[in-house]
Amino acid sequence: MLSPSRSIQLKMSWREVPSAITSIEEVMNLTDPTSCWILAKIISVEGGPTSWCYLSCHCCFKKVMEVKNGYQCIKCKRIILDPTFRWD
Repeated sequence: MLSPSRSIQLKMSWREVPSAITSIEEVMNLTDPTSCWILAKIISVEGGPTSWCYLSCHCCFKKVMEVKNGYQCIKCKRIILDPTFRWD
């Protein structure tokens, strides 16, 4: 099995592979503007269930609005019982 860093390198083209690996501490101490890749693991997302995503239609993926008998798509007008969370 590949290590996580080796797996990521295989997915990137040779032009995108960082030339040096450094610590986040060194990046935070940089004084000049620069670009860098940061490998991280997301452990939490703050906000409510709709602060960064929306409920969408299964057919056209547009936003749905809550109605008496479920949710209604704002584009195709279908009634959706179990919409999907999506984000831009």
